[in-house]
Amino acid sequence: SWGPPALGVVLIGAGLYQLTPLKRLCLDHCRSPLAFVMTHWRDGRLGALRMGLSHGAYCLGCCWALFAVLVAAGVMSLAWMLLLTLVVFAEKVLPGGQRTSHVVGVALLILGVVVASGVLRFPWMA
Repeated sequence: SWGPPALGVVLIGAGLYQLTPLKRLCLDHCRSPLAFVMTHWRDGRLGALRMGLSHGAYCLGCCWALFAVLVAAGVMSLAWMLLLTLVVFAEKVLPGGQRTSHVVGVALLILGVVVASGVLRFPWMA
């Protein structure tokens, strides 16, 4: 079965991304939308659209890897949805979001290696 190795690769990839400077940059912009608006202000409707697209790109850059884990682990899994929602909340809202991001990255790396090796199997992979 290719399920466990594929999930393992996605978990490892997400874990590595959590540790990159790009993730840190995107998270910095996403953690403070007001600061983003204050430093990237553009007048008019077109300016608002450009600001929205720019901020949206930072938010996508911040969370795409976690969403990839959600898709690989099973979109309909309430447990994974809850876990990843809590991770995104902790990174974006709670103090120490950068530290949380690094801890989650290391945890995803370890979990990815364990899942890819076949040591840990989830019920839907049986």
